[in-house]
Amino acid sequence: MQYKVEDEIKSRMKAVGLTVRDLANMLHEPPGTIGNRLNGYIPISFNQRRAILERLRVEESRKQLIENGEG
Repeated sequence: MQYKVEDEIKSRMKAVGLTVRDLANMLHEPPGTIGNRLNGYIPISFNQRRAILERLRVEESRKQLIENGEG
């Protein structure tokens, strides 16, 4: 069964320089499993999605501070 490909998460990861390996370390899962979750082969649980989105929010705010010369 094919689930939804997480294009928004993948594009936000690319914009801030976050890798699948970084998410794998954060979620305590193998990088291949996280890659399969992002590509729609395995569903992402609510808690995993929330953790990923929170990490992306933090990284985006950090990147914004650096770009504004405040960080």
